[in-house]
Amino acid sequence: MTQSPELGSNDALGLSSLLKMINLASAKVPAVRFAFGIVGIAACGGIISLFFGRNFGAVVIISLTFLGSILLFVFAKLTTSSNSTIQWAGSFLIWVVVVFFSMFLLLTTTAFIGAWPEPWAKFLGVSSAEQEKYCNKKISVMWAMLNNDSNQMGDALALASDVASCDLFQSESVRGAVYFYRGEFVGAINHFENALKAMPSDDPTKRNLADAYLAVGRSSEALATINLVTDRNNLWTYKIAKIYFYRNKLEEAKELIISVPTQLTEDGNLPGKPRILQAAIAIEISKSKTGADRDALVADAENQFKQGVATDSEKWKNILKYVHSTKHESFIKECESLKNYINLWID
Repeated sequence: MTQSPELGSNDALGLSSLLKMINLASAKVPAVRFAFGIVGIAACGGIISLFFGRNFGAVVIISLTFLGSILLFVFAKLTTSSNSTIQWAGSFLIWVVVVFFSMFLLLTTTAFIGAWPEPWAKFLGVSSAEQEKYCNKKISVMWAMLNNDSNQMGDALALASDVASCDLFQSESVRGAVYFYRGEFVGAINHFENALKAMPSDDPTKRNLADAYLAVGRSSEALATINLVTDRNNLWTYKIAKIYFYRNKLEEAKELIISVPTQLTEDGNLPGKPRILQAAIAIEISKSKTGADRDALVADAENQFKQGVATDSEKWKNILKYVHSTKHESFIKECESLKNYINLWID
C-alpha cells in the first residue's frame, strides 16, 4: 500500500525540489540569493506601507514583488539547464531583475522619505509636507473664489483643474458646486459623483449630489443619496421633506417639515425656507380637500408663508415673485404651488 506523505512535509508541498533547484541555481549564479533578498525586502516594504495606510502604494509594491518572485523562479530554473545558451540567458535575466528591484527599492524609498521623484511619489500617493502645504493653500484660495461676491466662479473652476493633481476630492467638489450654481445640473452630478467616489463618507457631498439629482427630476436617486447621510440634523430633515414634496408624498413631507426651525440657515444662509416649503405642502394638500378642511389648510399655509418671508422680506420677495431660485437652491416647485397666493400674502 502506498503511504501518503505527511501533511506539512517539504516533499508533500514540493519544497524540497524547489529548494534544491534554487541552491543549484545559486551555485551557478550567486546573484540568485541576492535577488531573492531584494524581492523579500520589497515585500516587507509593501506590508509596512499597508500598515501605515499607504494602501495604493502597498498594492503596487506587493504586486511587483509577487511578479518578481515568479520571474526569479523561472529564471533560476533556466540557469540549471544543461544548455549553456539557456544558462547564459537565465543568468542575464536574473541580473536584470536584480538591477530593476534595486532601482525600484531605491526610488520607492526616496519617494516615501522625500517625495522624490515626484511622478513616482504621486503615483504611490505620497507627498511631502511642503507639497501638502502648497496644495492646502490652493484649496483655500479656490473655495474663497467660489464663495465670495465677486463672481470668481470661472477662476475657481480653473484653479480646481490644478488642484486635481494633489486633492481630487476638493477639486471635484468645487467643480460640482460651480456647475450647480450655474444651473448646469448634469455637469454638477458628474463632479459630485466623482467627489463622493474620492471620499465616500462625506455628508456635504451626499447632500449636494442629492440636490443635483432633484434639480433634474431624478427624485428616486435624490432620496437614496440623502438617506446615505449619517448626520440626521435639521438640514437633513429639511432636504428629505423637500424630496418627499417633489415626489408628491405630501403627508410624509408635512410630518417632517414641521420639526425644522424657521431660522435654518445652513446651505445657502437663507432663513425662512422651511416655512415656505411647509406653506407649499399645505396648499398642495388643500387641493384634495373641500369646505372647512380646505380653508384651514390655506389659512395655515398663509401663516407659515408669512413667517418664512418675515425672516428676510426683500430677499424672499425677489425669489418668490421673480427669480424663483438662489444659486444654492431652486424654489420653482414651491413657487408653482403658491403662485395664486404670493401676491396676496406678500405685503
